[in-house]
Amino acid sequence: MSGVPTIDQLKVFLTIADVGSFAEAGRTLNRSRSVISYSISNLEAQIGLALFERDAKGGPKLTEAGRMVLAEARRTLDIVDGLRAKAKGMRQGLESELRLVLDRLLSAAPAESIRQEDVLAHLPIDRTFARFAPLVERVVTPPASR
Repeated sequence: MSGVPTIDQLKVFLTIADVGSFAEAGRTLNRSRSVISYSISNLEAQIGLALFERDAKGGPKLTEAGRMVLAEARRTLDIVDGLRAKAKGMRQGLESELRLVLDRLLSAAPAESIRQEDVLAHLPIDRTFARFAPLVERVVTPPASR
């Protein structure tokens, strides 16, 4: 069987990896254990890799391939979550870019001495917006003393 994994299959896969069991993943996602098992079996068949070693005593353990797929699945779901957040913001009329305004009165240097290349550095980004950190290239710091 071949095909493209679904977002739901990736979510099930991540949940199993995070909680450590098919049964707990089922409780977390409000699904039966058999549905969880079926989703993972289909995902493994689609990509042609065993993602878990199934051990009755210790629960499922990620295979080496499973660990590599896990990292990609996390990135994929982060991108999907970012897309959903951006779409929600656009529906609510939020702007899709960050704009910074410098007030001359707050600046330690005269406005005419501030160059665009001086307006670079660091903004604190909390965990909510951490996935957008790579998009933030230019941020504001006071110009260096001359």
